Amino acid sequence: MHAFVYAHKDPVLEINSLPFLVGSWEELKRVYGTKDSAYSQIMAETLDRLGLKFLGNVAEGFIGVVSTKKPDNHATIGDKGIHIRVWSSQVAKDTTEAIGFKTTTMNWAEVFAAVQSGAVDGAICCTPQATYTFFTQSDVGKYFVPYNAFVEASTYYASKRTWEKLDDMQRAAVQAAVDRAAASFTDWAQANDEGYVGKIKEAGWEVLELSDAERGAIADHIKASVWPAVEELVGKEIVDRLRNDR
Repeated sequence: MHAFVYAHKDPVLEINSLPFLVGSWEELKRVYGTKDSAYSQIMAETLDRLGLKFLGNVAEGFIGVVSTKKPDNHATIGDKGIHIRVWSSQVAKDTTEAIGFKTTTMNWAEVFAAVQSGAVDGAICCTPQATYTFFTQSDVGKYFVPYNAFVEASTYYASKRTWEKLDDMQRAAVQAAVDRAAASFTDWAQANDEGYVGKIKEAGWEVLELSDAERGAIADHIKASVWPAVEELVGKEIVDRLRNDR
């Protein structure tokens, strides 16, 4: 399986939506792309408890907000004056609302139609590449805000029962294929990130940029206001492992 792992089976999996866990592509590649990072180790331990074999992560890049209306105070904490979609994660919802958006939880299959129809003003959902591919080229939306609070990431995993039936050579072949696919996709995403921001602008959208200081101030606020609630949800020891993995 290659999919985003939601937390309905184990609250520890809310680490998939931990805001501002990483702040650069270098950190992203280390945390999501190596097996010995605290994040990967926690994912492996948690999936193992669920009868699954962790094989690796794919990090597609940092996500931002797509919207049809210009949000107020986009670069600071405070009421944004618009209503956007958030995925099924209490942590993601708390984070998005702490930044200043009103939110509605919605699965991905409904997002495009909801933004297109005006049921919501936008969504926190997409890397620059996905924004351009799904929304800009379809002329749905006008603004993109690269908050980079979350990483668009997914996980490769398998049934542990099936995995244990494979011999060593088969396991090695599957693992090698996953490692190659994950690394090549993340490298491709990084190489194309700035290019897609340029394409979004060329299409007539306004990219509402944030300086490093502005994004850092938002990150500090979220870590102070949202991370303590995450500790209560997943356990302080889990969050400390992630926090100290630097």
